[in-house]
Amino acid sequence: MLMFYLPLITFTFFATKLSIVDYHTFRLPNKLVAAGYMVSLSVVLLNMNLDRIVKSMAMSFIYLICFIGLQQISRNSIGYGDVKYSALCGLLIGFYSSTDWVLWTWLIGTWLMFLSAALQAIFQILVSRKSFKERLAFGPHMSLATIVLCLNSLSAQ
Repeated sequence: MLMFYLPLITFTFFATKLSIVDYHTFRLPNKLVAAGYMVSLSVVLLNMNLDRIVKSMAMSFIYLICFIGLQQISRNSIGYGDVKYSALCGLLIGFYSSTDWVLWTWLIGTWLMFLSAALQAIFQILVSRKSFKERLAFGPHMSLATIVLCLNSLSAQ
């Protein structure tokens, strides 16, 4: 039973570290993202559930490709660290996804990421009197949305 929750535990560990670093520096370090991906992938593979492994890898690839597209469309508003981190988020979302419809899960996850970032931006503008041109660390919002989506999938199972 612990093996089933281990991917979320390891992701939460790396997501916390990455979110703190991103919040303070607006960077997601390659070494930390790669370490998080390798450890999480190892734990996913240790579960030896072929269906979950396939969904994890597919969702990881889908998130990576879509975030590359979003990064290009947004004219570098989304950084390359966010693009790489999206593969890690997708890996976990795919593992805990209770639906076989990958597109629906991707849409909900991406919507939660951007909704969270938009709420923070609105809060900063209203409370802190910051402008629309202020930078916003997107990594913490990716982490939050991934954890919420995984916990929601766990509660539905």
